[in-house]
Amino acid sequence: MDAIPDWSTARDDAAADAAATALSARRTEAIAASFLWHRFSTVCAPAGGSGLVLSAILFRHTHVWGAVIDATRLADAARQRFHAMGLGLRASFVAGNPVDRVPAGFDAYLLELGDESAQALALLPALRRAIAPRGRLVLALGGGDDCPVPGASGCVAGTTLPDLARAGFAVERGFPVATGSCLLLARPA
Repeated sequence: MDAIPDWSTARDDAAADAAATALSARRTEAIAASFLWHRFSTVCAPAGGSGLVLSAILFRHTHVWGAVIDATRLADAARQRFHAMGLGLRASFVAGNPVDRVPAGFDAYLLELGDESAQALALLPALRRAIAPRGRLVLALGGGDDCPVPGASGCVAGTTLPDLARAGFAVERGFPVATGSCLLLARPA
């Protein structure tokens, strides 16, 4: 993997958030609805932007609590979203660089891969340090025609599977989500 990006300056504020929001908006409901989120009590979304996907998961699955870790500039938007959706204390925003600090103790960690896949994949070492032996990484992939895991279709992993293995994760299963997208469920290897 290349050098780890400086999260505070690696993304152009408005452009990066707009791109992430557009990507997420196309598949957010599908991710929240189609995956087995009921098996988790807590979900952490490092580099989760303004919390679009996490808030959809929490709204649909009322037993789940969650946190987004991302740049300080996104805190107000995330907190406004959480408040507008009535998520109360079940959703929080932690300002910081997720490359440096991902809190331990969550059941699942959600990582979306889109236009900034290289930056997202740079988070894998921090996620591996944070994740407990029974924790899971949920990787949202989009684009292409083939899912890298049998039983799921509609996503391209490119170098994702080797990156996961190098970071100490083993893919358990793939879940088709929407046209051109799938979720990979990985565990600590």
